[in-house]
Amino acid sequence: MKKVLAIVSSVLILNCAEAATWTNGNQAVDATIWRPGYHGFYVTQQNFHDPEGCSTSPTQYLYLFDPAFESSDPKTVDRLYSMILTAQSTGKKLNVFVDGCLGVFPKITGLQLNK
Repeated sequence: MKKVLAIVSSVLILNCAEAATWTNGNQAVDATIWRPGYHGFYVTQQNFHDPEGCSTSPTQYLYLFDPAFESSDPKTVDRLYSMILTAQSTGKKLNVFVDGCLGVFPKITGLQLNK
């Protein structure tokens, strides 16, 4: 029984890890948003990349943090938000680590600040 649980757990972990995807690295922050339920940033249409396919025809080009992630790991979210503000103020671009969707918007779980 323990072997079966270990195998099932391993498969679930691998499936979860494979779901997350990096964007193409062209995400220039157009505007930040920090209001109840919507914490993240906007990009222009030409900079939007949705590797998870959250929306087939987005009306807003937005990447969001999951409120559950914010509750469980607020220090990490603060650091990621700081990276968003740095990218916006310096004109640098971001790679966004997207792990699923929040409604029709890609869900941020990591960032990389580019030159």
